[in-house]
Amino acid sequence: MVPSTFKFRSLPFLIAALVAALINGFAARLSATPVSATDLFLAPSTIPDDFYPVHSFTFGSLTSVMESLSPADFGATGFTGVHILPVLSPNPSPSSSQGEYTAADLAAITVNNFDTFFFRKPGIDYTADLEPTQIRIDYRASGQYLVRIDAVGQNGAFSTILHEHVDDFFAEDPAHGLKDKGGVSRRITNPQADLVLLSDGDPNDNNFLKNAAAHMTNAGVPFTKVNSLDAVKTAIQNAFNANGMKKISVVLIGHGFGPGNGSAQGGIKIGNDYITNIPGFMTPGDFQKMIDKWVSTVEFWSCYTGGDETFLTDVANSIGIASGFATTITAAAPSVFGIFSGYFDQGAGGKKGTAVVPVPEPSSFVLFGVGALGMFGYGWYRSRQRQVTAGLRSKNKTWVRLSLASSPFGDCVAIGGIFKGSIQGQA
Repeated sequence: MVPSTFKFRSLPFLIAALVAALINGFAARLSATPVSATDLFLAPSTIPDDFYPVHSFTFGSLTSVMESLSPADFGATGFTGVHILPVLSPNPSPSSSQGEYTAADLAAITVNNFDTFFFRKPGIDYTADLEPTQIRIDYRASGQYLVRIDAVGQNGAFSTILHEHVDDFFAEDPAHGLKDKGGVSRRITNPQADLVLLSDGDPNDNNFLKNAAAHMTNAGVPFTKVNSLDAVKTAIQNAFNANGMKKISVVLIGHGFGPGNGSAQGGIKIGNDYITNIPGFMTPGDFQKMIDKWVSTVEFWSCYTGGDETFLTDVANSIGIASGFATTITAAAPSVFGIFSGYFDQGAGGKKGTAVVPVPEPSSFVLFGVGALGMFGYGWYRSRQRQVTAGLRSKNKTWVRLSLASSPFGDCVAIGGIFKGSIQGQA
């Protein structure tokens, strides 16, 4: 048992130590130099896709996240600068079909115009203080941040890049053992489909699925959680029935992989189930057969899945259209206090890969049948006429006219060829 006299006598020392710590911290804060928005600028064109050191942060119930760095973290003797690149807005150029950026577009973003392109803003969504012995970065909004640290070491000046995931995580598949490269990213529009399905129950989720659910809930995007491919089938069939037995568009969101992050095959994980051409799992072709009669288009929202053209073609086989991201895709969480919104983002230069397989409309099959019957009837008529006339020819010519409706493609399909408009024959 500690004597009460000890407690009493130690209390003033404890208070003095606490006050001293507060004073030292305040003094250190005063000695730090806030970095201006222009000095914080980091040119997107200087950041190639690569495997950078990663630090992950979550806000939880906090309104900001503070990152403190010391020279010893980098084997340096002091700091000379800090520069930060946040996620970009979609490219406003009319030549950009999906909001993507070309290398020339990224090179055109400078310290004089970055406010037009940066989605997260310096001084508002993030700030930094710099002193030779410490860098403090205050993140006030979720996102992917690329941070360049300028320092001095025993061998002279050097720079290093960090990739900070601030409540914004990749849709890579940790269980598959593949990592995604970091690089410049851009915000993308929310999924738009008759049915949005979000993977649930993935034990290896790195908070991508959690953030996607929080963002879509906050943004008013309807979605359904599914923990298996059987659940996917049931949800699609139910949505088809609710849509008046008309085919629907579907978005599948989950962890994925593909040629872009080292996998020879593309794939997506729903719960603990996979769709991939890797042996032992449901193939894209089998998935297509499972949902074919209910679906018109499918989009895969997962990292690099859309980079596998065979995967997309197998799914599009009789559905018609399948697409997916050929680069990284991430989900940023919204603030629990409504201070900032969440979003989805992908690699700045990436576009969704798309496979389109022409699927004949039902009317085309009907026209094919009508054309076949018409040609058969016409042939029978000619044969019958030859038997009746027995070599005699009438001076009056008899005309047989077979009119066919146009297909959606503008032509009528019949055996032996394609006939436009109507068919005329002389008996």
